[in-house]
Amino acid sequence: MDSPNDPSPPPPPSATAQSPGDIELSLHDPYAALRIPDYLRYFVGNACSLLGTQMVSYTVGFDLYERTHSTRVLGLVGLAQIIPIVLLTLPAGHIADRFNRKHVVQIATFIQIVLFITAGFSARFASMLPFAHAASGWSKDPHVPILLALLVCNGGCRAVNQPAKASLLPMLVPSQLLSNAITWNSSLFELTNVAGPTIAGFIIAFMGEDPARSWGYSTVYWTYAILQIIQFINLQRVRLVNPAARRDPPTLKSILAGVRFVMADKIVLSVITLDLFAVLLGGATALLPAVADKILHIGAFRLGILRAAPSLGAITTALLVAHRPPMQHAGRNLLWAVTGFGTAIVVFGLSHNFWLSVAALIATGAFDNISVIVRASLVQLRTPDSMRGRVNAVNSVFIATSNELGAFESGYTASLAQDLWGPVAGLSIAIVFGGVGTILVVLGVLALWPQIGAVKKLEARE
Repeated sequence: MDSPNDPSPPPPPSATAQSPGDIELSLHDPYAALRIPDYLRYFVGNACSLLGTQMVSYTVGFDLYERTHSTRVLGLVGLAQIIPIVLLTLPAGHIADRFNRKHVVQIATFIQIVLFITAGFSARFASMLPFAHAASGWSKDPHVPILLALLVCNGGCRAVNQPAKASLLPMLVPSQLLSNAITWNSSLFELTNVAGPTIAGFIIAFMGEDPARSWGYSTVYWTYAILQIIQFINLQRVRLVNPAARRDPPTLKSILAGVRFVMADKIVLSVITLDLFAVLLGGATALLPAVADKILHIGAFRLGILRAAPSLGAITTALLVAHRPPMQHAGRNLLWAVTGFGTAIVVFGLSHNFWLSVAALIATGAFDNISVIVRASLVQLRTPDSMRGRVNAVNSVFIATSNELGAFESGYTASLAQDLWGPVAGLSIAIVFGGVGTILVVLGVLALWPQIGAVKKLEARE
């Protein structure tokens, strides 16, 4: 659908008749959202924030493992961040609907800046404290508990930040361009998902991996703080249309209003459920190190290619979608995309060839990107502005828990299958099981909520 504010004039009349589809394609502007100054400021700030987040996600695990050589500490990294997200996201959704969302994001961002400036100093100087080696075990390096405590605080900031930040988007672009904006956001996420760890790895390799003598880890944490400062400044320059002004009291009923809305709107419930179980069952990427070792027999370089493959597929698809007219059969496309995702997981599980595995993972990223665009667009467009913070909070909880639980489910299922059928066959069976389960989820969602297949254009709810 073309934006009513599209500044480009209509094409001159032509002697050759055009079909409606040809006219829509010729008028479609794939960069329409990026031409809106406020969205462009938001986009640049978000790019810096996402890049810094991916750099830190890579560095934190590397930093702590180099100091402790403990896999238990690596497990604590995920736990330290997921607990505050699960506990605080629903109340944070109420905050996003009650106060100015831009200010909420800025406050959370400012706290994150302080946290990672502190993390940078801790990484370099905590071991020099007088009591640094008083304790025994992995906790003898005081940077370890300090960083874990900072990650808990950062998880709280993310819990507050995510619903408010997601709810800003519909306030920056007209509804006709929301899907286009979400498409660019999705491609940005995938691009930073590849670039962030690469940049962080280069910084650490260049400055040295020894945490006792290297400035590499501190540099990454301080770089994150600088990138968040850029986001803070860009948000300050963003002008919002109809900023949230509700002042509902923070009662349990108000906080849970987002849950009730999702349960009542069958379209929103079906797309969130579909995404939850697809990620939960199709989390094969968590098993990539084991696949590289047991099935494909490849080293670290080719494992890196496997890790980047889903993002490559997602970025390519996002660019293709951005250059196409708006979807005419969004619900049907969503169902086929999740089915394709499950099928690609099955192929990946059966493959013993490196390049076939790469192709399968590229396909998972491509199909997943279509699912993300449709789901995010439907959730935003069908939710009233006064409820967006709380509904996005519910969506954030689903996404966060599905990613973490998906990795756990994949690992546990693979371990059980390997005990029954051996290390190679068991690993393949576990991955195939997840792909088949994803396809069955599509059939189940379609049976429970057949109206999802009838959704045509990505439009606001009447």
